[in-house]
Amino acid sequence: MVGSTWEDRELPLLDAIGRAEERGEPVSNESLMKATGLDVRRTSLGLRALFDDGYITGADVSLHGGPGFELVGIRLLGPGRRAIGQWPSSDEGRLLIAILEQRIANVSDPAERTGLEQLRDAALGVGHEVLVSVLSAFARSTLGLP
Repeated sequence: MVGSTWEDRELPLLDAIGRAEERGEPVSNESLMKATGLDVRRTSLGLRALFDDGYITGADVSLHGGPGFELVGIRLLGPGRRAIGQWPSSDEGRLLIAILEQRIANVSDPAERTGLEQLRDAALGVGHEVLVSVLSAFARSTLGLP
């Protein structure tokens, strides 16, 4: 079974793209490799996954038989902005999971990481509708709404 690549590959790529866009810098495979420390293969695989799923856009300039997937004019799309927290999520459940994954990626304490991973896994395990229902009820209660 192949494990999740989100925290180690796709999320760092999205974050690097977002930071470069905020600074007004052009984004390329090369600049992303430097910003994330990912090698050519992992950068290529991550960009392909993000491009195919509509997180980013750009022009495919991959050479047939070349080292991998290459884009120019890379920009974040709405789902990419939501994933890194630049835009609010329209889905409370996915927002919670994204926040937990971001915290997991940035925490250095192993015990805290384990606790966050268990919370994330539990949230994923209850199902989307249940999670959204619980979060909505919590938000209403916190805000004093019926």
